[in-house]
Amino acid sequence: MRGQKVRITRLRSSLFDWYAVHGRDLPWRHDRANTFERICIEVLLQRTRAETVAKVYPAFFGRFRFWADIAGADVEELEERFKPIGL
Repeated sequence: MRGQKVRITRLRSSLFDWYAVHGRDLPWRHDRANTFERICIEVLLQRTRAETVAKVYPAFFGRFRFWADIAGADVEELEERFKPIGL
């Protein structure tokens, strides 16, 4: 059991070291991103690349701050918002 904990601790440290060098700075990885944004981003990332989503992130979440904002939006507006990312 102790050996397994040591291996996990080393792996964790190695992953953090790798991320410090190679990790991408994406807006939803910052502390200010709320749960709503992170859930939406996860859905978008299932359909398109992170770099593409990052380009529309500020405008999209500037307009849609809550679930009710998306639910109340016209389909045409949503289509316009998703068009730049190929959805």
